[in-house]
Amino acid sequence: DKMKDRRKEMMRRFLEEVQRLMSECWHEDPIQRPDFNHLFSHVRKFLGRDKTLVDNLLGRMQKIVSNLETIVDQRTLELRQEKERSDMLLYRMLPTSIAEQLKAEKKVQAERFESVTIYFSDIVGFTALVHKMKPMEVVTLLDDLYKMFDQIIEAFDVYKVETIGDAYMLVSGLPRKNGTEHVKEIARSSLGILREVSGFKIRNRPDEVLKIRIGMHTGECAAGVVGETMPRYCLFGDTVNIASRMESTGEAMKIHVSEDSQKLLAPAATFKLDYRGLTTVKGRPHPMKTYWLIEEKVVAVPNGNVTGTEHSRSLPQSPVAKHNPLEENALKNPVAPPSRSVAQPTGAPLYYSVETVC
Repeated sequence: DKMKDRRKEMMRRFLEEVQRLMSECWHEDPIQRPDFNHLFSHVRKFLGRDKTLVDNLLGRMQKIVSNLETIVDQRTLELRQEKERSDMLLYRMLPTSIAEQLKAEKKVQAERFESVTIYFSDIVGFTALVHKMKPMEVVTLLDDLYKMFDQIIEAFDVYKVETIGDAYMLVSGLPRKNGTEHVKEIARSSLGILREVSGFKIRNRPDEVLKIRIGMHTGECAAGVVGETMPRYCLFGDTVNIASRMESTGEAMKIHVSEDSQKLLAPAATFKLDYRGLTTVKGRPHPMKTYWLIEEKVVAVPNGNVTGTEHSRSLPQSPVAKHNPLEENALKNPVAPPSRSVAQPTGAPLYYSVETVC
């Protein structure tokens, strides 16, 4: 009888201890909950030497928890890496500041920008070239060409807006404003692209010569995010249309520049532009003065580079030309282009087209 009473008392105390441990395990504060070492020591204290079964059980539980923690850490790392890849893809599709607003579930307000510079380019004779190529060859051509363009523009403060077929569109000055440096950034990007295209070879068609037209224009525009399922950062306004017309009215392997862009490039005195004349532009009431961007002149600086903006890399300095008295005299006394001006209307309203480029 005494032995039975003793066993009942031990069982009662054991159950009370188990209930207490269970209550601690359900504590609302996770820090106050006991760990497995604490549970293991309490159970061993009650079981004494006869603990083989419980030791095996607790050992297995510890292994399960340890494996579970490892799996959770691995899954967390994979989730973090996947998030980084998703963010990288989003930042390639949208400007960083715009992407951050969308990630924060904020409504992106459309903005009006007083002065930006827009770039357009396309392949000369692309339709005829496509007729001689297979569909996969066309895809390969555009992929190789645009990858080269993308690598070039990484060195400059420009944003790639869109590629539409063989058309390539850039902008500088939005969404991050950079004063009047946007026209220089687009000019340098254009010169870099034109220089690389001159040596571009079409895969499996070494005899084909690829040529492009480039046009650029400076002015105001509006920009904002359009759509929810596949949001795009789109530009609107007459500046977009005129930049497109600068490209379409240009010539092969030349950079066609509007007068508005030329006026901003002139003070820098590092860009060489030739006056083209008056160009009829669709949607404009009068012909426009336009120019050809030839090159960026070499400026001697201590590190032997031509310095761009704080967001663009330096352009390599070309070899210095030999001294030529005739050229020096021509630079000191430049000959003005023939006057071909037309009467400009005063107080003329702004013309806007319904054309939209995203």
